[in-house]
Amino acid sequence: MLAITATIRLLVVDDHPLFREGLARTLGTEEGLEIVAQAEDGVTAVAQWERLRPDVALIDVSMPGIDGIETVRRLRARHPQAKVLMLTSSEDCDDVIAALDAGASGYITKSVRYGDLVAA
Repeated sequence: MLAITATIRLLVVDDHPLFREGLARTLGTEEGLEIVAQAEDGVTAVAQWERLRPDVALIDVSMPGIDGIETVRRLRARHPQAKVLMLTSSEDCDDVIAALDAGASGYITKSVRYGDLVAA
């Protein structure tokens, strides 16, 4: 496992409160990771990014309102340096391609092992 030397500030975005809050709480216990905010939809995620400027956003693909892919487009249009990892249950190839085309830095399915998520 890689040693983390600086704190990585995370924004966790998912419309399912149990998953979002549980993930934020769990990741927040990791040395070198700090959860700066959570958002339940894309509009809130963009506003949180504008206000807090996290290092990385973990964003679900399927959300009400603007979906995760459109959220990535909006973030990257305003902040080309934004690091965004899609964290989703969707394994659909079209979603993967659309997310990467929108500017996502990576695409991780929710079936990933916890240690692999932390390493990403």
